[in-house]
Amino acid sequence: MFDHLYMLAEGQCIYRGNVSGLVPFLSTMGLECPSYHNPADYVMEVACGEHGDYVQKLVVAVNAGRCNNFAQKSDLHGKIISNDIAKETIPLKPPCETIPVPNGFSKTPISTPATCTTSLLDSSENLPQIEKSGFPTSGFLQFWILLKRTIYITLRDKTLTRMRLVAHFIIGILLGLIYYDIGNNAAKVMSNAGCLFFTTMFTMFTAMMPTILTFPMEMSVFVREHLNYWYSLKAYYFAKTLADIPFQIVLTACYVMGVYYLTSQPLEAKRFAMVLLISVLTALVSQSFGLLVGAAFNIEAGVFLGPISTIPLVLFSGFFANLDDIPFYLTWVPYMSYVKYSFEATMIAIYGLGRPKLVCQVDYCHFKSPTKFLEQMAMKDDMLTFTIDVVVLCGLFVVLRDIEYNVIVEIHQVDYLVIRIVSHSIVHGSSDSSGDDGGEPPRKKTRRDTNTVDSTTMQAASNGCVQNGAPSSSNGASENGHEDTSNGPALHLTQTNQDIVRLIGQYLKNEGLTRTADSLMAESGCRLDHPAAAKFRQHVMDGDWTKADHDLQELHSLIGSSSSLMEMKFLLLEQKYLEYLEDARVLDALHVLRNELTPLQHNTSRVHQLSSYMMCSNTQELHERTNWDGKGLKSRTILMDKLQTYLPPSVMLPPTRLNTLLNQALELQTLHCSHHNTAQTISLDNASLLVDHCCARDSFPTHTIQILNDHCDEVWFCQFSPDGTKLATGSKDTNVIIWDVNPETCTLSLKKILEGHNYGASYISWNPDSVHLIACGPEESPEVWLWNIETEKFLKVSQSPEDALACCAWHKDGTKFVVGGIRGHFYQCDMEGNVMDSWEGVRVNGLWCRKDGKTVIASDTHHRIRGYIFEELSDHQILQEDHAIMSFTVDKNDKLALLNVATQGVHLWDLNDKCLVRRYQGVTQGHFTIHSTFGGANQDFIASGSEDNQVYIWHIRNEQPIATLTGHTRTVNCVAWNPVYPQMLVSVSDDCTVRVWGPKDKVPKPSGKHS
Repeated sequence: MFDHLYMLAEGQCIYRGNVSGLVPFLSTMGLECPSYHNPADYVMEVACGEHGDYVQKLVVAVNAGRCNNFAQKSDLHGKIISNDIAKETIPLKPPCETIPVPNGFSKTPISTPATCTTSLLDSSENLPQIEKSGFPTSGFLQFWILLKRTIYITLRDKTLTRMRLVAHFIIGILLGLIYYDIGNNAAKVMSNAGCLFFTTMFTMFTAMMPTILTFPMEMSVFVREHLNYWYSLKAYYFAKTLADIPFQIVLTACYVMGVYYLTSQPLEAKRFAMVLLISVLTALVSQSFGLLVGAAFNIEAGVFLGPISTIPLVLFSGFFANLDDIPFYLTWVPYMSYVKYSFEATMIAIYGLGRPKLVCQVDYCHFKSPTKFLEQMAMKDDMLTFTIDVVVLCGLFVVLRDIEYNVIVEIHQVDYLVIRIVSHSIVHGSSDSSGDDGGEPPRKKTRRDTNTVDSTTMQAASNGCVQNGAPSSSNGASENGHEDTSNGPALHLTQTNQDIVRLIGQYLKNEGLTRTADSLMAESGCRLDHPAAAKFRQHVMDGDWTKADHDLQELHSLIGSSSSLMEMKFLLLEQKYLEYLEDARVLDALHVLRNELTPLQHNTSRVHQLSSYMMCSNTQELHERTNWDGKGLKSRTILMDKLQTYLPPSVMLPPTRLNTLLNQALELQTLHCSHHNTAQTISLDNASLLVDHCCARDSFPTHTIQILNDHCDEVWFCQFSPDGTKLATGSKDTNVIIWDVNPETCTLSLKKILEGHNYGASYISWNPDSVHLIACGPEESPEVWLWNIETEKFLKVSQSPEDALACCAWHKDGTKFVVGGIRGHFYQCDMEGNVMDSWEGVRVNGLWCRKDGKTVIASDTHHRIRGYIFEELSDHQILQEDHAIMSFTVDKNDKLALLNVATQGVHLWDLNDKCLVRRYQGVTQGHFTIHSTFGGANQDFIASGSEDNQVYIWHIRNEQPIATLTGHTRTVNCVAWNPVYPQMLVSVSDDCTVRVWGPKDKVPKPSGKHS
């Protein structure tokens, strides 16, 4: 690729001459490049000092003229050499005179082809002006290569090309079937005109939109290639224009032929050719318009402006508004619409030029004469009008292409100016530190001598590696991977003990105790990470991507999976690419994208996404679009954590592994804690590792806080509002009482009494808004009562006196509810109580609305729970019990159902898997209706009343009760757990009381008075 090579290291020349002489020259200096190694990478390693301090030796050898020994034998002066890129011979300039430089050496400019004079770094302020004499290749050759490349790109983009072809074919067939055989029917002239107008619209949009979507990305690539001086704008533009024409002709012809034949348009070659010509011109003009939009705007703006700007063109096309009916001050507008010319020419081709009268298949056809229809549409029936339309469309094609060309020129000039400014700042920024006042030149950067470490250790220690952000320091401690046996025989640890030592060592490193970790590794004879992995980590954290890639090849045998190696390399290159973009090294980023990421042929969709980031205007936009933290320790640590997932633990420990294990232990302890009832997550920050986690029983709601006797008969039901601030209780005494919740004292206070339910309130359901409330009576009740708690608005819902409505449930959106009973009445109602849907013959005794907003699950008299969808009138089986289901409820995740089964007790079912999970023991359940509940901070507990006058509480994972609450004197009908304040539990009983349960510290203290 290069005729001559000139290499610098530390500001001094280490080689100059032919490319082919580089490897032999290095060999004479004792630097043997392995046969499998890329010479360019190898010489970069030499320049960086990875193979020893050879820079000064190479400088001396170059100044002594030893490079000349490997020059081509033929004199290059005035000769011809081959340029592999230009594929033609280029005369070389004669050598320039040697120019003395201040460091005592000499500078001989390398002879370069006279045509290769454009550089992105040339600055009119500090670089010599060189006469530009054109591109390396002729304009025709550029055009020919670009034409072939454009055609190949279009053909290789199988997704878009096939989609466009299939769309033209399918839409053509579909349109032909819709307007089948109407072309010669006088009664359907307007329909046929609509068909022709749709044809115009279809060809317009299918040509315009793909161009708007694809050209901005192609534009960015073109700008960079042109700024690299690969080809001229004219060659690219003419190639782009000519390459598009065949595809538009083929696609349009496929569509027009199908539609023309199926709709029975005149089978005359002349008319068909005219329609095809107009359709192709329409497609070309539309594509030109799309190219203009795509060149001037980005994809987001283009997708909006393209269709929006065509609306006035379509409006004044002559189809929606007759051209004669347009106000006089707008009569000029249609002549600006290319859709008008296209539609007019198509109509003339079909109905003009002396077409015979159409066939009338009904009693009267107003437009039997085609000429009369054209007059109605304000169109002239002559060949001159058609010719004018064709000429105008051709002219618009040329004008739009010319405008687009000038837009690209302007954008190219702006981009070129930006790159020149950036390049100029780079050149001056690098020289600001050393002025021209004769001061002392800047010192050379200190270089680390990697050869001081024994090569057999592979730089084995993780000492010196920055691990998870911890500082690195070895301070003379022994390297990981070496046993220190000077103080006695080596320890023989089991594999488990070795793992523990490594975990402790990693933790010490993370906490900054590097010397302690080194001592531990040395004394135990263990190593924290594999030597190659430690080196890999160091290079990743330093951002040395070339060395990290070499380390990755060394780790290949340890990784095993080729796919994992590919993924790791992809992640490395992705970070490298993003850091280049952040540093405004656009050309370097483009090189990574094209020559390193794309050849991997891995995660193509991500590569396409990465390419779009090149259009980011600033660093902030780059960070926002990529959700990336930017170049630095944080993002590289995240990258290293991702890379570690592909490495076996024996090679490199997962990040913060000891913390992970300790958190898992705390999580397991929490699961085993039978009284854990707090929403606070137990973690290393708030828990002790010295004792097992165990919540005190006294913090659990097992103590009577309050006993309420406001009801004068059996209390059947209770339920907290979803916001946890109110409690509703229903009783046989026909009253529903609303209580206010005091979360500080876990007590209730009377808010209001809702009176008047004739049958008593046996079931209550809160709306999700915690404002509306439904109350149902027992089995014989035909009424459902609906209250607004805040306004006390009351609504009685009753469909028929024969109804039996004993259960209800709100949908999750709170706009409708369902009610039902065991006599076969099942309704869905709105907020006004109007019946929206009904389901006949379903005898239900329990209802629940699922989160999907449409499924209602109901228990019935056949011991089943089924799902019902009113909108579709469909139902499906969920579960089947062997005994009667007295009541059921569902958890907040809509996954588990808790059933009270006659003579069986409490059963837990999985609604998704449709299987019985657990049977809870202890409760006495006969044929009374008892309501149980989920509860606790994470709904980890279950509580149920019982016919033996007690309240039972279970942990959801344990069949045996963890607490039995005594105090009621008759059957406990219902238990409710506050959904917001999990330390509060309420139970109601046939003993006419409402009992509040809470932790011990909420129990009221005695007044202290003594008799």
